[in-house]
Amino acid sequence: ADLKEQAARAIDTFNVADVFKSVDPTNPWAIFRGYLDGVATQAANAVVPRWIDRLGGADVYTVPNAYQLVESLRIDYGHLGPFGIHP
Repeated sequence: ADLKEQAARAIDTFNVADVFKSVDPTNPWAIFRGYLDGVATQAANAVVPRWIDRLGGADVYTVPNAYQLVESLRIDYGHLGPFGIHP
């Protein structure tokens, strides 16, 4: 529940402009992958400090778990963030 909450928050608050600093801005796939990686990292960074002393491997496995949770929120629940359809 903690990771799901932080993943949703990261989808809503991640600064997409940060991605353009590290990828080719003409490559939409690199931009989107950078976005997904950044959102997952932001969510994990919010969770790991609370779990590092209570859950073995939290420092190693939280980013990949956050990535999958972000994708689930996007694909399964329509929580699309800035890449969703906007009126």
